[in-house]
Parts: sequence; C-alpha cells; structure tokens
Amino acid sequence: MNYQSSEEVLAAVISIFPEFKSEWERDNPYITDGKYSVHSVYMSFLPFLASATHTKEQLSKVASLLNNAVKAGGNSENAVSTCILEHLHQIGLTSVLKSLLSNEAKERLHA
Repeated sequence: MNYQSSEEVLAAVISIFPEFKSEWERDNPYITDGKYSVHSVYMSFLPFLASATHTKEQLSKVASLLNNAVKAGGNSENAVSTCILEHLHQIGLTSVLKSLLSNEAKERLHA
C-alpha cells in the first residue's frame, strides 16, 4: 500500500509496531493540532526501530513501507531516503533489511 500523508505513515508504522504509538506521543508532545510531517514520523521511527525487537514479519512490512515510499517519489521518497535509508547503517539494520528492499530503495542506502 502507498502511504503518502503523514497520518497514513504514522498509522502504518503503528500497525507494524503498536508500541510505537507511545514512543511517538512521548517524542512529540507539542503536536496538539494533528499537523506533522512525514519526515517527523520517520525521524521518530528510526531510533525506535534501532532499539525495538523485530520479527521477520515486521521487518518485511517495514521494507514494504519503505519500498512503496521510494516508488511513490516526491515527499514520500525524500522522507524515507533522508530519515531512514541513509541512516540504516548507523543503527545496524542495513544487512537485515537490504535483502527485503527494492533495487530503487537499495540505491538510497548509505554506502
């Protein structure tokens, strides 16, 4: 599925990792009007992803979310590339996710 709005991305991440909801709320207490960017969702998600325990199914769903955002282009691609893909190596998940990523998404990984 193609999630492009910030609300859709947040809902998708929470559907994969329900415990992310409390992390999001803790990281973003200033968001009272419901207005936030796709970038802010992914910026909060990266450190969560680094420390969360993952199942293969969850990682597959994360990869699908990332692949679809890259494929969508525009703001979705930019958010995923700059907030997640360029930093996977820093959280030690490049090798875990690389085989699940599309060629287009792999091109955006930090070398």
